[in-house]
Amino acid sequence: MTNPAKTNSVKTNSGAIRCAIYTRKSTEEGLEQEFNTLDAQRESAEAYIASQRHEGWACLPDRYDDGGFSGGNLERPALKRLMCSRACARMRGGITGESVIICHTRHRRDREEPPGDQQD
Repeated sequence: MTNPAKTNSVKTNSGAIRCAIYTRKSTEEGLEQEFNTLDAQRESAEAYIASQRHEGWACLPDRYDDGGFSGGNLERPALKRLMCSRACARMRGGITGESVIICHTRHRRDREEPPGDQQD
């Protein structure tokens, strides 16, 4: 689980830190199952958010699931919708406090290696 606490989150005046969950799977294989990897990633993220409830974390109800989309590029409908909703809310003044995006692992978000993670 990516540690969103490293984002220097600050509680809003209401004390809540809004958490959006982003899930992704590169292929469509298995997505037809009643409970699939996107559901498992979401459950894991919801449990993590629940463990931070004492810090004011609250899970947003919107689902941002990209099933069958590679992490090699940013051309993913749910990711675009998530980023747009954050930007639009900020422009309207709807986000006055902190919000975080929770991903099961960093590679659910993208495939780029952060500085220092490249292997020779």
